[in-house]
Amino acid sequence: MRRNILRILLLTTVITAASCSALSSNQKIPLHTNSTDTSRAANKTATNVPLTTTEKQENDIPKQTQTPTTIPTIAKPDPYVFETNTGDIDLSTGAIFISFDSGGLRGTIIATYLISPKNLGTYGSTKDALDYENHVTIIRPDTDQAMEVHTSVIRPEKNGNLMITIHSGYYNDRPLDAEILRFYIEKWGDEETDYVLNRLLKMIGSSGVLYSGESNLKAEVLGGIRLENNEALELNKYPENVLDIATKKKGGDYIALGNVEAFEELKNKEGHNIMLSFCGWGPDNNYSYYRYLVLLKITEN
Repeated sequence: MRRNILRILLLTTVITAASCSALSSNQKIPLHTNSTDTSRAANKTATNVPLTTTEKQENDIPKQTQTPTTIPTIAKPDPYVFETNTGDIDLSTGAIFISFDSGGLRGTIIATYLISPKNLGTYGSTKDALDYENHVTIIRPDTDQAMEVHTSVIRPEKNGNLMITIHSGYYNDRPLDAEILRFYIEKWGDEETDYVLNRLLKMIGSSGVLYSGESNLKAEVLGGIRLENNEALELNKYPENVLDIATKKKGGDYIALGNVEAFEELKNKEGHNIMLSFCGWGPDNNYSYYRYLVLLKITEN
C-alpha cells in the first residue's frame, strides 16, 4: 500500500509539471486590461524630463487669438440731396420750380410742392399727400410772385434715382401741376399714336433750370415714354421698380412707347436723375389710363 501511495504522488507531480509547461508555451494577451494595471503603467511614464531649448521657446511664445476683421460699412448718400454752388438741396420736401428755356419744351414751366416718405410734413401718408384738394402757395423764383400749386410725392427707386408723381388734368376747372406736359404730348387724348411718339421724341434735349429755395440745378430731358395701362397700374403698386416696369418687353419689343433706351441705360448702375410721372388720357375718357415718364438728367455743381 505504501508503494501505491508513492506511485500516485509521483504521477501527480508529473502531470502538474506538464500542465505548467503547456501554459508557458501557449500564453495569450488578455482582451481587457485591468484599470489598476493601466494606472500603474501610466505612472511609469517620465514626468520630470527636462525640456529642450526649442520646446522652452515654444512654451514662452504667448498664445495669439485671431481678432475678426471688421469691414467698414460705407453709408449710401441721401438720394434726396443734391449739391449746388450755394449749398445742398434737400428735395425730400419743399417747393420746386422747373423752367425750360430750350428745345421742344422751351417756355414750359412746372411747379409743385414735394412730399416724401422721408418727410411727410403734416400728412399721414404719401396717399394723403396726393389728394387733389391739397393746395400750397409758393413764390415763383423768376418773378417773386405768389402762385398756388398742389402736392406731389417724390421717392427713390432701387438705383438711387428719384421719381416725382405729379398730377395732370384739371381740378375745379384749373389745370394741375403737370397738365402743361400732358397737353404738350397728347393734347386732349384723342391723337394718334404716331403723334404722341413724335412729341415724346421732340422733347428730348430740352433743358432748363430746377429751382429749390435759393439754389438751382441744371435739368435736361434724356427721354420720355408712355406706359400702357397694365404697367401704369403696376407702377402705382411698386413705384420703386419704375425702371423694370418702364423697360418691360413683349415678344422682344418694348411695351412702352417712346425712347425706352434712355431708361434701360439706368437699370444696371447707380444714378441721381429725376423722373416726372403723370397720367395720360385713354379709352372711354379714362384720365389715368396711361402713365407718362419724363427722364431728367440733373447736373450737380
